[in-house]
Amino acid sequence: MKLQNQPDPSFAKLLENDLFNLFVYPKKSNLLTFAYNDYFFFMKLFKDTGEVDNSEVLCSNPFAIEWGKELFEYYLKDSITITEL
Repeated sequence: MKLQNQPDPSFAKLLENDLFNLFVYPKKSNLLTFAYNDYFFFMKLFKDTGEVDNSEVLCSNPFAIEWGKELFEYYLKDSITITEL
């Protein structure tokens, strides 16, 4: 919501980059954010209380990256692509 109310020009420019994709999952989830590429899988979660957990998970193991890809594909099917603010 902050990006909608206070747009950041540099973030808007990032959305125009073909190498960057942003998706929003509209359903309830314990994932705050996650990302993966050919080299790593990154994840931040919410606590059971709904507060943001300041811990991060960063994996470079090929099996973890494959699991991250599967997780991404699971959430992607119901996600909304963000192309502009």
